[in-house]
Amino acid sequence: MTRAVTLNLSKNFFFEKKKQKTFDCFSQGDAAKSRVEVFCAFFQKSGLLLLLLLPQLSRAQTIDPASTPLHQPATMTRLASTGLFTSVALAGNRLIAAGERGRILWSDDNGQTWRQARTPTSVTLTNIRFVSPLEGWAIGQMGVILHSVDGGRDWTMQFDGVRANQALVAAAQADSSGGGGTALNEANLQAAQQFAAGGPNVPLLALLPVAKGRVIVAGAYGMAFSTADSGGSWQPIFDGIPNPNGLNIYAIVQDGNALFLAGEQGILLRRGADGRYTTLSTPFQGTFFGALVTPGKALLLFGLQGTVLRSADDGQTWHEVQSLDGAGVDCGIVLKNRGILLGDEAGNLLLSQDDGVSFRPIPVGGPVTALAQAPGGAIVIAGPFGLARVNLVAGS
Repeated sequence: MTRAVTLNLSKNFFFEKKKQKTFDCFSQGDAAKSRVEVFCAFFQKSGLLLLLLLPQLSRAQTIDPASTPLHQPATMTRLASTGLFTSVALAGNRLIAAGERGRILWSDDNGQTWRQARTPTSVTLTNIRFVSPLEGWAIGQMGVILHSVDGGRDWTMQFDGVRANQALVAAAQADSSGGGGTALNEANLQAAQQFAAGGPNVPLLALLPVAKGRVIVAGAYGMAFSTADSGGSWQPIFDGIPNPNGLNIYAIVQDGNALFLAGEQGILLRRGADGRYTTLSTPFQGTFFGALVTPGKALLLFGLQGTVLRSADDGQTWHEVQSLDGAGVDCGIVLKNRGILLGDEAGNLLLSQDDGVSFRPIPVGGPVTALAQAPGGAIVIAGPFGLARVNLVAGS
């Protein structure tokens, strides 16, 4: 049976516009469930499907990483605090922001002034997290994973799309050898090799340190990797995640022993304490850009069309928050006073003081792509035009 897969092709990270395309994929039986389905989605989204389906075009040209921004250090500039920033995090009392052109900035004065860190790449960075005042990770386009052990002043490259492709091919080769060389395993291997031939072109979008030394990253086309040794080695884990269409994963959040992964076309996955992933349903079929756990242990999902969903029973049932104006909601944090603050593309902060049951807008004048609360209490917002501080009115 030839399987038709409908895909949502999203634009660059935020502000996505939906386009639908339908492709015919491998011919395979209904019972054939494996990496081949995910690789199929990879090829469809990356424009490489013809290389797989047409033997005469199968010799893909390998991209030289040296000719791309992957291993070109970010330019040091006095204008580093301008332009798009996609993520802001706390490392102890230090604020650290990451964004386009590989730029990472840090501030020790509550975001009033910023200094640029030296980074070994100039690709756009999409997420940054710290597990202590010293140790943190940043991820981005072309499969980049950066690591810092000095509070974000210096960064080293732990992983990239080249090594990601090598890991995918190695996993497919292991399956092919261990599985006796079946047609399906051979198809998996061919798909992995063809995908790798396209070069290090997969953005990582979601990042979560889950325990000491253990970190999970995920992103476009359902790609996901994990480490158990603080990034000494990274292993592909997407084949254990029920995402056969390779939908983009934009958010990973932890609630006790459970992990939730959310993203494109309303995909929501839960990993239980046993390590198994299950698919959860919600009343929204559009893209989720983020998720957070409230102080009252409810789960919030937010994304396109101003959608905010709240679940008080571990994702089994959902309440749709109705007070938003329809602009995409890109980011959210829990405040020190147990309030919840979201940021949207219409230039609003959205404040909740009832554990996410309702929100009210606070205009800030421009799209908000990331948020953090400085140690002194001010809100630091990131957007397409740089970084800014906002002092919420007392009692807000």
